[in-house]
Amino acid sequence: MTIPSPPTYELLVTNPNQSAVNLTQYMSYQGASTTCTISQQFGRQGDTATIVLMDDTEGGPPHFSISPMATVELIDTNPALAGNPAGNVLFAGLVTTPSLYLLSPTLYEWHLQCVDYTYYAETSITYGSFANGSMGSIISTETTIANCGITAKPVSEGGYVEDGPIIPLLNVNYTVLKKAWQTISNLADPSTIWGWYVDGSKQLHFYSLFNATSSGVTVTDTPTSQSIYECHMLLDGQMFYEWDGSSLKTQTIVTGSTTSKKWTQREPPVEQWIADGYRTSWPLSFSLPPNANVAVEINGKRKSARVVQNFQAVVTSDFLFMLADNGVWSLQVNPNALNPQTPKAGSRVAVYYDYINPVIAVANDFQSQAIYDGPNHGIFSDLIRDSQLGTVQLAMMRAQGNIQEFGSIQEHLNFTASEDWEGWFRAGMTFQLKSSLLPDSQNNYAPGLTATYVISSLRMTIENNGYRQCQVDAIRIG
Repeated sequence: MTIPSPPTYELLVTNPNQSAVNLTQYMSYQGASTTCTISQQFGRQGDTATIVLMDDTEGGPPHFSISPMATVELIDTNPALAGNPAGNVLFAGLVTTPSLYLLSPTLYEWHLQCVDYTYYAETSITYGSFANGSMGSIISTETTIANCGITAKPVSEGGYVEDGPIIPLLNVNYTVLKKAWQTISNLADPSTIWGWYVDGSKQLHFYSLFNATSSGVTVTDTPTSQSIYECHMLLDGQMFYEWDGSSLKTQTIVTGSTTSKKWTQREPPVEQWIADGYRTSWPLSFSLPPNANVAVEINGKRKSARVVQNFQAVVTSDFLFMLADNGVWSLQVNPNALNPQTPKAGSRVAVYYDYINPVIAVANDFQSQAIYDGPNHGIFSDLIRDSQLGTVQLAMMRAQGNIQEFGSIQEHLNFTASEDWEGWFRAGMTFQLKSSLLPDSQNNYAPGLTATYVISSLRMTIENNGYRQCQVDAIRIG
């Protein structure tokens, strides 16, 4: 196929409190110490970019200077891309670290380390308490409270934030806005996976993976045409397909916040047992906080009791609330009591004590456990600790969401798009793969694979007279 002319770009830079300046003519595509790159990851962090500029002053003053926190916008000027689902803005954001290299008295090389507008969410604080609110409304409110210039409108109001499920209870205690987004995405509908990004207009896009925008692009290893909607994979020895079992999690245990409960004499016992005449130890269902109040009754008669750790302290109480080395609390008949007595058979042993009540939820993918059965019974566990989860329902939503994302083997496609592709897509969008060479796991691994993929990460470089290459990692979703 005929190699098209190199793409053309427009680079606009706006120093703080100044007007935008077009610096396109100074962009460097080869010959500099590094190359222009754009990196994207869906639903984990914002986009980053390195933009390289060369300024040959020819003995005069520098043609420009760039300050920290200048805004940049890199545009592909191809008119066909303007109607493309991904648009023609390749990157928009802030210059956090401009670096100047003096190659000679007259030649300057600028490296602009950039981040997209997610940076505002990384440096802004939000807070709030919510009960029975939709995911979209909570995200919108949290973003408004942060007041950082990012707009987060629900789809129902003409924005790009899906309304999503109802979240029964959420307390956000003064946290970074981006972390709040991540927390909410973990609590959203466990039947799907959620992600987000901030576009060049500072609009938040927050959506389910299965509602991701289609790029309209077909990726293939058998080229048929020259089009912005047909991307050709390079078979360069670096392209690979993998079935990733290293991240498989068929069970997720989530621990949330803990609450302390104090007992009173007006309440029934925390636990009780019927003695058999032989037993001298009973495991407790809960952990005791420091300085816990405790009491023991045998057939309604109060007995003396103390809290100890192992038998390190010699005490003469009738019973001990004891913490073993393995972290388990139990009630013990004290062998060092003045008159140690094992409760008689049929006696009612009742205990009262202050205790810590943790929020714990467990989710299992029994189908995957059966498929990947082995000595561990197919159980590949993941433990998540999140003190912001105040109810079992929230903890269960988090656990089920983790199972949804990691409960089966993920299929990854990693490839580099050939330089003749003039199109564009971004992380978080989907594409259609049509391969005559790759095997299909859903068709007995026979060659020939047609499926839908979402782009999880993308790294684009601009070099060789402005031609660009996109290295893509994508996950099969259909």
